[in-house]
Amino acid sequence: MPQYKRCAPSSHRSPAVDTAGPAGVRYSVARLESFLVTKTQCDPIAEGIKKIVLSLSYGTIVVRPEEKLHGLVPASFETYQIVDPGNIIVRTTDLQNDKTYDYSGRDSKSEGRFGSGECAIFLTSSGYYATAKGTAKFDFTSAPMPYYPDAVGAPQNSIIGGASLWVMGGKKPEEYKGVAKFFTCLSDTDRQAKLHQESGYLPITKAAYEKTKASGFYATTPIPETPLKELTNKEPTENSRGLRFGNMVQMREIWAEEIEAALGGQKSAKDALDAAVARGNAMLRTFEKTAK
Repeated sequence: MPQYKRCAPSSHRSPAVDTAGPAGVRYSVARLESFLVTKTQCDPIAEGIKKIVLSLSYGTIVVRPEEKLHGLVPASFETYQIVDPGNIIVRTTDLQNDKTYDYSGRDSKSEGRFGSGECAIFLTSSGYYATAKGTAKFDFTSAPMPYYPDAVGAPQNSIIGGASLWVMGGKKPEEYKGVAKFFTCLSDTDRQAKLHQESGYLPITKAAYEKTKASGFYATTPIPETPLKELTNKEPTENSRGLRFGNMVQMREIWAEEIEAALGGQKSAKDALDAAVARGNAMLRTFEKTAK
């Protein structure tokens, strides 16, 4: 089995960046035109092992013997991470620089760029469906989240997100009776089915989903079912059942700040990701001290 390994880019390229790949794997990424990999193969003529380098140059793979490399290359490729054939390696900071990708803020404030036709692909909540339907002057559809096909068990079920309703303690019994009636009204099957069909938000009960499905709604309007299929794709694993993440809201702000620093050119991507890890770990330690 040939192995493909990452070579550091030349000094005139932007620095390499570590980014998360499939669970348990990390990839080192660089500009596509400076991406080098080595392949160890058996040479039947020489009856030995021969090393070559595959250089990806703007989508074209160029094959060179390792001994004929020019420029700044490492003394050894043995410590570099393995990149499997077929993996797509992209550095978001490069895409941001040429506006192939364009970051436009946190939360859902930038959704209008899709509805106006400015942005061709947009990643957001299923709850955007009603707004998109009312503002987009073109046909559109939805698709499941991308995944690595060689990841074990992929695609696994996705994890639900969204707001929650909380009932606080210390109130009078008659107040809790009112809360119970409100929740009963909110979770009514017909009400949930209507809310889901019109807004794109997920129904909170299986009964509402089954009612919508039985009505034939998805046959003509398949978009709102995409997230439901993702959630129910497979039985959840220990890691896909949900999140118990202390200070998640504050953590999300930290991630956004560091990613914005990288996209804005204030930090290298690696420095920003390293800072996000360090600040995130510190936030988790703070949460541990307060959690009971």
